[in-house]
Amino acid sequence: MIKILRFFMGYVIVLIKDNPERLLNELSNKKISYWSLTKTKHGTQLCVHKSSLDKLLNAAQMTKSNAELIKKEGFPYFIGKYKKRAGLAVGVLIIASLLFVCSLFVWRIEVIGCKDTTSQNVLKTLNSYGFDIGTYKKAAIARDIENRFLIDNTDYTWISINYKGTTAYIEVRERVKKPDFIAEGEPCSIYAARDGVIDSIISYAGYPIVKKGDTVRAGDLIVSGLYTDKYEVTFKLHSRAKVMANTVRTHTVTVPYKETVHIATGKSKNKYSINIIRFTIPLYFNKKISYNNYDITHKQKLFCLGRDFVLPFSLNVETYLQTESAVCRKSKEAALRDAYELLSEYEYSLTGIEIKDRDYSVTENEDGVTVKMTLDCYEDIAVSQKID
Repeated sequence: MIKILRFFMGYVIVLIKDNPERLLNELSNKKISYWSLTKTKHGTQLCVHKSSLDKLLNAAQMTKSNAELIKKEGFPYFIGKYKKRAGLAVGVLIIASLLFVCSLFVWRIEVIGCKDTTSQNVLKTLNSYGFDIGTYKKAAIARDIENRFLIDNTDYTWISINYKGTTAYIEVRERVKKPDFIAEGEPCSIYAARDGVIDSIISYAGYPIVKKGDTVRAGDLIVSGLYTDKYEVTFKLHSRAKVMANTVRTHTVTVPYKETVHIATGKSKNKYSINIIRFTIPLYFNKKISYNNYDITHKQKLFCLGRDFVLPFSLNVETYLQTESAVCRKSKEAALRDAYELLSEYEYSLTGIEIKDRDYSVTENEDGVTVKMTLDCYEDIAVSQKID
């Protein structure tokens, strides 16, 4: 803080060649502050405030000390260099005015709290409300936009719009979708979700149709929610049960021996363009690319003053990477490794299911290998269905 104050007040560096002790005593007597006292081969060097320079020179004359002004530092001296350059002052004023005008608008929007795919939907919806790049911040009432967004989009439970510099941070919370279920008290029966052999059945409500050891097919009735009394009056119940069964799941993957890949040649071409607000100015003339095969990458360079103050223009770089198509042939061992890896991913996706055993069968032909995986599983196959 002291250094900042000294910079804005201005200060000078003085070299004392003769009688430095007498001059320092005089400065102390007159309460003239100084700092950075350093002894050099040419004499003693110190710093004083700009306002104390005349007092120091008078004290040096009284003590017959030879004081020499070495350097002037600080804001007052910096401004003094350019006081006769009116054009520079006008330029600084214009730039400051432009920066102030830019700060009144939104030049970047960032969505926080959702996936990339859904963030595009958020931006599209906000755009339909007139909230986009170049929006005047005072004209866009954040609370009104937030309320309208939540009314129109039931997939979100919360949204907040905050401004930092020229950046608008849109923070959203997605609604957690509840699985489909049948409301308590609504009549339903329980059916088999897949083929299996019943191992145990615990019925909390309803009337079991099957017992342990029975074989069922997908869609078979397991627990009925219909009950007919001795007077032939039928009642409808909300059935609840846990039905554990031994099931069999199969999954097959095929991995070809030949695979076409794109290999980069190392050659590339860049096309540059400048975005000013919503207008794009190309910095190239030839739109054609001589490469037959290529991959494209896009980069955008934002011009910022700090992290959040984004200026309304950017540099876009479109890179074309030349590629060559090549056919790679896998060995049987490599193809099998890939096949087993894909099967492991499938097995990992079976959450809430106990896998008791697994078996593989491999079929090979000239094009590749096919691996069929058979899983012996233990799972709950109960699924509810409404009674009409």
